[in-house]
Amino acid sequence: MDEAPATSSPWTGKDVLLIVLGILAVLLAALLALRLWAQATGAEIEPSNLLSTALGLLEGVALIGSVYLLGIRRRGLDWDAVGLRLPSLQWFIRSLWLGLAAIPLSALTALLVQLLLNRPVENVQLEFLAPEGFSWFAALSMLVLGGFVAPFAEELFFRAVLYPWMRARWGVLPGMLVSGVLFGAVHREISVAAAAALLGFLLAWVYERSSSLWPPVIIHVINNAFKILLLYALIAAGAPLE
Repeated sequence: MDEAPATSSPWTGKDVLLIVLGILAVLLAALLALRLWAQATGAEIEPSNLLSTALGLLEGVALIGSVYLLGIRRRGLDWDAVGLRLPSLQWFIRSLWLGLAAIPLSALTALLVQLLLNRPVENVQLEFLAPEGFSWFAALSMLVLGGFVAPFAEELFFRAVLYPWMRARWGVLPGMLVSGVLFGAVHREISVAAAAALLGFLLAWVYERSSSLWPPVIIHVINNAFKILLLYALIAAGAPLE
């Protein structure tokens, strides 16, 4: 049987505001430090495997650190309060096949948006995920950070903090829709944003139904890790990706 849907949120508006400000402060401070370093050394900030790795790590630190320090620890909560409890076996199995289903669903959504807007059909994340082509360092670092760390960090904030807070104020469906749209918006490029918004809605629904953060994390991990592995496999095979 399904787990009972969650009905309340441990978060107040103040909590969410502090967590968001903490995330922005970490990101802005790091980017400012990078720009100051570039000005002092005369170095050019260009896409590179090292820069992508650093930015991926920074995202994880900003999201996880802010939720923990400004939310969980500050409020004296435990990890169970954000849904880090074991799901039922049924939901564990469901999360596996939903993760596999989300791969073509998100890819087709991005493709459809590109076609509707008459944009080139391309992988717009290529410059970030593999800016210098194939290397084992880039492949492994992107797999770890983009395939595992980022999904956990993003689920912790968007599904375990933002969605429950919105649901408690506006209801389940508006909370799913708005949190999904915001999840898409942070991905910026419109085709990726549309796919991410749809995925965000699905992940919020799974979180709501399973009462656990692990099923959406598993779905998110499968989606990201598969795409990163496929991308680097194609690069290693010499496939044209531009």
